[in-house]
Amino acid sequence: MKLTFYLLYLIVTVFLLLEISARLFMNYNNPFDERWSMKLLYEDSPYGTTFSPNQIIYKTLKGKIQTDSITYKINQYNQRGDRYNLEKSENEIRIVFVGGSHIFDMYYFNYDGGDFSKDLENKFINKHVKIINAGVPGHTLQNITTRIEKDILKYNPDIIIINSIWNDLKIITRYQDSTITQKKAHIKKISLPEKNPLVYKVNIYDKIFGYSVVYRKIRDYYWSKKMGIGLNKMVIEDFISSEHYIKKDYKSGLSEYYEKSLLRCIKFLKENNIMPILAIEERLIDENNKIEEKKRIQYDMINITSHNELVNIYNQCDSVLYGLSFNNDIYLFNVNNKIPHNLDYFSDHVHTTKLGSQFMANEYFKYLSPIVDSLITKQGNYIK
Repeated sequence: MKLTFYLLYLIVTVFLLLEISARLFMNYNNPFDERWSMKLLYEDSPYGTTFSPNQIIYKTLKGKIQTDSITYKINQYNQRGDRYNLEKSENEIRIVFVGGSHIFDMYYFNYDGGDFSKDLENKFINKHVKIINAGVPGHTLQNITTRIEKDILKYNPDIIIINSIWNDLKIITRYQDSTITQKKAHIKKISLPEKNPLVYKVNIYDKIFGYSVVYRKIRDYYWSKKMGIGLNKMVIEDFISSEHYIKKDYKSGLSEYYEKSLLRCIKFLKENNIMPILAIEERLIDENNKIEEKKRIQYDMINITSHNELVNIYNQCDSVLYGLSFNNDIYLFNVNNKIPHNLDYFSDHVHTTKLGSQFMANEYFKYLSPIVDSLITKQGNYIK
């Protein structure tokens, strides 16, 4: 009996010491009731996973939420930015950017003046121009096409700018790989809770021990490993040092998936009197990348064998965009050939720094200004 008592006493004492040490010396670990305001929440939609509406995500300092600093705002329409009315004001021009996390602009925070679309909108002084950022991390042309057909019209856009390559490469580079389907059959399915375990309590243990910093750190580590978070940050030395290029045939992926998806978007937008504009995705990636730049590229997210192959497949996507622009008589914006491809402007392969986002805003303003002026001038004849 005494042995059991002393053993229990020892366990409780060790746990309390660990808890005190964790609170005093380790990085802050948010309680569950704070986590909703530090991580973006997602939900399902007809066009794929998207943001839950009406979110405000706050800046953190050493893990602690800074309630006076906002990182992201998600409005009532699941888009990054402030709230606005569906009904357009008189003479208002609305421009929608669609794409993935690159367009969402993950590293130009609200407390710092961003995102790039907000910066861009502020440049249209004395003009009724509304820039809508409809970028969603992970979205491909499959999501974008469905969204354009099922969701975008209600926002009364005049112009839609389609900017998407990186996420589509995950499909293009595997389009002809029949082994992918076979491999999927042998992949062990991971059982995950319905809610994001890094945000919510998901079991009885979380409810009982959730007050403990030690417990939260252990369970967060467990869920991060189980969900594979952070695995794409690994550096693949073979890609960084390799100069070789094995030529692969991406023709089917480029024509059957990428080009056809874009054509479907263009056709739908023109039929609804909305101006489609194609954009070359801005990226760090080019043939002259240095070692430190290559270390920021997440090669393992797509099915390629070398850096040169990645550069080549990007160039092929660019060629598709140029061809579609020419054949369909629509604008093509290429900020990528102007923005410096270095780590001052890019945090990684496609996500821009604050400086890079500001550069984008300046260049898109130059492209859009004459188009906006033309639409304003022709308002009497411009049918919406």
